Amino acid sequence: MKFITTGVKGLDNILGGGYADNSLTLLTGGPGTGKSILGLQYLYEGLKRKENVMFISFEDDGDIITQQSKNFGWDFEKYIKTGQLKILTFYLPSTHVVHVIDTINKEVKSHKPKRIVLDSISVLSLFAEIAAGIELSQALNLKLDQVKLSEEVLTIGAVMGLLSKIKSYDNTSLIIAEIPEGKQALSRDSYTEFICDGVIKLKRDELTGKREMSVIKMRLGNHKLTPTKFTIEKDGIKI
Repeated sequence: MKFITTGVKGLDNILGGGYADNSLTLLTGGPGTGKSILGLQYLYEGLKRKENVMFISFEDDGDIITQQSKNFGWDFEKYIKTGQLKILTFYLPSTHVVHVIDTINKEVKSHKPKRIVLDSISVLSLFAEIAAGIELSQALNLKLDQVKLSEEVLTIGAVMGLLSKIKSYDNTSLIIAEIPEGKQALSRDSYTEFICDGVIKLKRDELTGKREMSVIKMRLGNHKLTPTKFTIEKDGIKI
């Protein structure tokens, strides 16, 4: 089994070697837990290894992403200029989900990234749910509370369609998800965690600010079962 290094010293051993080649891993947790930083650090490791990588964002534009990386000493702008790094940003209220999937498909085929980070699937799920409800209610002249089941079906379809497409490429991807407050599931849609090959949950104690990560599942690796404490330093995440 081939594994792809995470870019975080110590995390490869925790995962049983790293992220399994050609797999999908979900990074999930509440706000401020370090999910996006872990994703950016993973991409930076690939850039240092002269790999093509891709960041897909449904939240921030390219300038914000490059600035965030610069805070940790990662010069993403340099790699954008050399062509190694491709950043795709989508503003979902004005972009149809089908167009998102088609665009990602074309860009991945062109760029051929070995590593992909998608931030975040929660935004796509929320938009697909809202869009499905509005479109169905308009088409069928129904009230929104009458199309609840169809909203759920179309949301699952949008998420599964995108993740299945990403998984069909020759790359190793991280999918970032936000856990809504008070929810027990590991993602907003409650299905992404089952589609992905691995799940890593990040937590931050609100009183002490201390962080820890737990490997919930990793189908293709012999991973550590107990939570691991980590910190966010000036050069990224440290175990």
